[in-house]
This record gives sequence, structure tokens and C-alpha cells, in this order.
Amino acid sequence: MKHLFVVDAGVLFSNWPDKNPEYNLLTTENIMDEIHNRPSRSRAETLISIGRLKTDLPSSQSIKRTKTAAKETGDITVLSANDIELIAIALDNVEQDQQVIVVSTDIAVLNTASHLGLGILDPADRMRDRRRWGLVCPACGHIETMPPESLECPVCGTLMHRRVRNRRQLRK
Repeated sequence: MKHLFVVDAGVLFSNWPDKNPEYNLLTTENIMDEIHNRPSRSRAETLISIGRLKTDLPSSQSIKRTKTAAKETGDITVLSANDIELIAIALDNVEQDQQVIVVSTDIAVLNTASHLGLGILDPADRMRDRRRWGLVCPACGHIETMPPESLECPVCGTLMHRRVRNRRQLRK
């Protein structure tokens, strides 16, 4: 069975797809809308025309699972709606017995996908470990382990910063 590579805009901006011509790629329409520069747009349209890149819409159940996982990891505060959709289409395809690998230049996307048990690939090779994030207030030192609805400190109202609660090394 061939692997399916779910890719974000950062990957489509790069020449990674050209370096891996045997890979089948999948993304979302919203990710395609992020590609504005002419060379990247042309490269993506060529991949679509030759059948190597397809777009898909995620199910609402997979979006919900992705958001839940992102809350658990603490990545929910930095993931965009497009990032969540991207991870969700990977989940949908795993449920259809596909071997799926999420390829992204975004560490939060890779972290959440890894937390969900999806295969990940970082073209820049920056992802070394899985992280769980918390929030800390730089003014009063208040710590939140789960991301609250607001990034404001509930004690003093200062904007809280993300900090690593724990790390777990990825297997290579």
C-alpha cells in the first residue's frame, strides 16, 4: 500500500514535492487558497493536473477530534482553522485504511498530528520531540496547564505566554 502525504502550504511553497515525485499528495482547498505567489501556485496547479495532488474536505468528527487533541497538547492557541482542517483530513484518510503521513513546516501541526498517532514528516528536520504546552503569566507567574478560553491571565489580566510543560522524544 502506498503512503498518502497530507501537505500544508509551507510544503507546497518549497520544492519538496519535486524532490519526491513518487508521492501522492493531499491537502485542503483552504490550504490551496493560502498559496498566492505565482511560482508556488503554478507548481501546485501542475501537481493537481498530473494527478499527484488532490484536495479534500474534512469531516466534522475529525475536526472535533483534532481540536480536542490540540487542547490536550496546548497547540490550540497557535493552530489556525486551516491547520486543524489539514490534520482532520489526515484522520479521515486513516479511518479509510490509508497509510497517511502529515508533512508540514509547522511544528504545532506536527505535534498535534503526532499526538493523534499520525505519521509525521518535517522537511526541515526541526521536530525533535512531542510537547505539551502550558501558559505562564510573565507578570504574576500564574500557570495554566490547559489552555483557557482567553490568553489573558485570570489573576492579573496580562497576556500569558506558552511554555513547555513536558517533552517526549520522538522515535527515529
